Amino acid sequence: MDVALNNAMNNSLGRVFPLSGYKSNLIIKELLPKNQEQKIKIFRSALILLKIWAKNNSIYGNQFGFLSGTSMLIMLTKIYLLYPNTCSVLVIIDRFYLTFLTWNWPRPFLIGTIDDSLIHSWRIDTELFAREITFLNKQGIEEDWEDVDKRDKKYIKMEKEKLKENEKGNIERLEKHSKLIMPILTPAYPQQSSAFNVNYSTMKIIKQTIIEGLRGLRQIRNLNEASHSNETLKKWIKGVDFVDKYNHFVTIICVGIDKNIGEDFCNFVKNRIRVELVLSLEEYPKLEYSHISPNKSKKGKCEKRLIAGKKFKKFW
Repeated sequence: MDVALNNAMNNSLGRVFPLSGYKSNLIIKELLPKNQEQKIKIFRSALILLKIWAKNNSIYGNQFGFLSGTSMLIMLTKIYLLYPNTCSVLVIIDRFYLTFLTWNWPRPFLIGTIDDSLIHSWRIDTELFAREITFLNKQGIEEDWEDVDKRDKKYIKMEKEKLKENEKGNIERLEKHSKLIMPILTPAYPQQSSAFNVNYSTMKIIKQTIIEGLRGLRQIRNLNEASHSNETLKKWIKGVDFVDKYNHFVTIICVGIDKNIGEDFCNFVKNRIRVELVLSLEEYPKLEYSHISPNKSKKGKCEKRLIAGKKFKKFW
C-alpha cells in the first residue's frame, strides 16, 4: 500500500511541476510593468543579450550544471523589481552581474516568500538530501572483487589499502558538490530550484566567467566613441571560444548499432555526463575542475575505428 501511494504521489508531482513552471512565467509577467513598452523592451533585450552572452561563453545549459533560461529570468526579474527605473540594457546586465557576485550564496534567491506550511514546498533539507543521493551514494570501498582467483592477492591487498587512504579525501571532495550551492527558486507553488544541477565546479566556472563579463561590460560603458563601443560590444557578446579556454580536452563519444535505441541511449549518457565528470574525472588531485561545453554536442564524423558497424553516433 505504501509503495502504491508513493508511486501515485510521484506521478502526480510529475504532472504538477511542469504546470508550476508555466504558472511561474505568468507570475513574472504580472510583476513586470504594464503599458510601459520601453521598459518591457529593455527587460527583454537584456534577457536575450544575457542568454547569448552565456551561450557564447559556455555557461548556458541546465543539463550540464550551468545557468538556465529560467534561472536568468528569475534573477533578472528580481533585479528589475529592485531597480524599476533602470533605463539601459547594459545597466541592468551590469546589476545582474554584481548581484550574482555579491549574493550570499547559498542563501536562496527568490521572488516573494516560501510558505513552509504547504506540502511539497521547497525546503533546504529536501534539496540537500537529493544532492547527497546524487554525489555520495556511490562512495565506499568495494569489498567484492570480481575474478579474485585470477588476481594476485598481494596486489589486491595493496589496492584496497590505497583505496582506503584515498577514501577520506575523495568523500571530502564530493561533499563540496553535495552541499547547497545556488538555489534559485521558481515563484509558483510548488517551488523548484531551477539551478539544482549547478555543482561546486560549475559554480566556480560561472563566477569566473561573470567576473570577466563584468570587466568587459565596464570597458564598454566607459567608452565614449560609438564606433569603438560597438566593436567592444561585439567582442564582449562573442565571448571566448571554448577551445581557447583550455589546453587539455576529452571527447565523449556515444555510439549505437540501432539508430532508434541509440538516440535514447545517448540522451541518457548526456544526462549523466554532469555527474560522472565529478565522480570520475575530477577524482584526480591535479585536476581542479572539469568544464563540458554545452554547445559542442554534435552528430557527425569521428574516428572509424570507434564507430565501425555503428549506425548511430554522437559526441561531445
